[in-house]
Amino acid sequence: MTARSNRVNPRTALRRVPRDRIRRRLHQLVILFWLSAMLMVSAMIIGPWLNDRAISADRGQAYATVTDAGWWRTTVEYRDENGLLRAPRGGVLYPSDLATGTGIWVDYDRGNPDLVKVSGRDFRRAIPPALLTATVASLIAATAWWLIAMLDRRRTSREERPDGD
Repeated sequence: MTARSNRVNPRTALRRVPRDRIRRRLHQLVILFWLSAMLMVSAMIIGPWLNDRAISADRGQAYATVTDAGWWRTTVEYRDENGLLRAPRGGVLYPSDLATGTGIWVDYDRGNPDLVKVSGRDFRRAIPPALLTATVASLIAATAWWLIAMLDRRRTSREERPDGD
């Protein structure tokens, strides 16, 4: 027996798998994608809420200068209540509409001075992008679900046609 005879043709192997099982597994994959996206959406709201809660529990306030308003991160420098110059590596939370060189008030967690947010802003700024993400993920999942069902119906109708057609 050669190694070549042990190979299985993917098309013939796929024909042996019951059609219902394939459709069911594809639908389960769509559900897994959607649930993962909803978990991500939850984290997009719960994470900032937890950060705000931590800052509120031991809040310090300072005047900061925006050192870099980049695409991925906006960094600031501020002096904490002890006079130490701080420049959080993770940047500032809720940085929209900030420009390099501007001065802003920030709130920070005294126990963790690297956790800084723009004063007056909170986790509610995370809700619109989270809702957009949920909407897009739901549309993708619904479209995939529909495509799977449509392709399954098309395959079923082809299999049920008489050979003469």
